[in-house]
Amino acid sequence: MKKRVQKSKYTTIMLIPDSTQKIKSLQIPNWIWHPMWICICVLIIALLTSSLRISTYQVQVNGFGQELKNRIELNSTLKSQNQLFDHELQKLQMQYNELEQKLDVLEKYKEQLDEKLEQTAPTSKKHSSQAIQSSRSSFLVIKNNLPSKNFLENSTALSIHFTQLDDLITKELKAYQALSQRIDKALPYLSAYPTGWPAQGKITSEMAIRKNPFTGRGRELHTGIDIAVSHGTEVLATGEGVILFSGYQGSYGRLIIIDHGFGFTTRYAHNSSLLVKEGDFVKRGDVIAKSGSSGRSTGPHLHYEVRIHDEPQNPRDYLGEETP
Repeated sequence: MKKRVQKSKYTTIMLIPDSTQKIKSLQIPNWIWHPMWICICVLIIALLTSSLRISTYQVQVNGFGQELKNRIELNSTLKSQNQLFDHELQKLQMQYNELEQKLDVLEKYKEQLDEKLEQTAPTSKKHSSQAIQSSRSSFLVIKNNLPSKNFLENSTALSIHFTQLDDLITKELKAYQALSQRIDKALPYLSAYPTGWPAQGKITSEMAIRKNPFTGRGRELHTGIDIAVSHGTEVLATGEGVILFSGYQGSYGRLIIIDHGFGFTTRYAHNSSLLVKEGDFVKRGDVIAKSGSSGRSTGPHLHYEVRIHDEPQNPRDYLGEETP
């Protein structure tokens, strides 16, 4: 029978430094190798796990870094857009303010022209500018819609529209200035031009060839119109001028003649009292007499004439609107 070989309980490790030194031996018990290998395996596993976690963390950190970079770029882009938005808004606001100022100037011109026209022709209707109204309307629509969500996309279109409005207002303003200058030159004529009703009442006799109202025979030219009024009704000058005559004159009775210049004269006859004297300066609408039935008259009324170079004209052409 073979003899069983007994396993050694130790593992001998020999250390040979060099030829000058003694050989050293180290005996390690065999039982220690099992936990050592287990520790080594555990350590290897731990190192591998840590390495995997570190790699995962590194990926996450890289992802966070990229996201942070993207957010920084996005923030920079938004900041640039906000700066552009503010710039465009300030630009449009300046255009808006300039248009507002021009519209105010234009409306003041319009009011001044209306006042001049009202003074020269009180019976005429006021004329308003469609350009002002349409510009103001369009302008308020833009103002109410500004800024909108798509402001940056529409800012160019709004700026172009503002420029078009500015051109329109500028042209209208020049037209008003030119018209104002023409009115100023024509103002003396317009102020003197006889227009409007000299008294409130109803026309009872037109300018025409008619039968003699007293005899009923023969025909004669009635050189003016007769306006039926109550005794003592105010008689108004129909244009600016100088009193050429104020007194009693035959069939006219108490008569006032106004010289308006430019060849125009007006006559107001059959008054009960005269409130102005020769040489007085009167304006349109001034009270110059009180109506009556003096001279050749069948009852209280005002006889009114308009003449050009002493040639009788039809007063109907100068009355304008109907009497109130």
